[in-house]
Amino acid sequence: MPGYSMLTGLNFNFLFSINYTFILIIIIVIIIIKLLCQV
Repeated sequence: MPGYSMLTGLNFNFLFSINYTFILIIIIVIIIIKLLCQV
C-alpha cells in the first residue's frame, strides 16, 4: 500500500522535525545559561 507508507513517512518526518527543533532549543538554552554563568 503506497498510500499507507507515504502517510507513515509524513508522520515520521513530522515527528522528526519536532524532535530536531526541540533539541535545537535545548542547545540554545544551555549556551545561554553558560554565557550567563560566565558573567
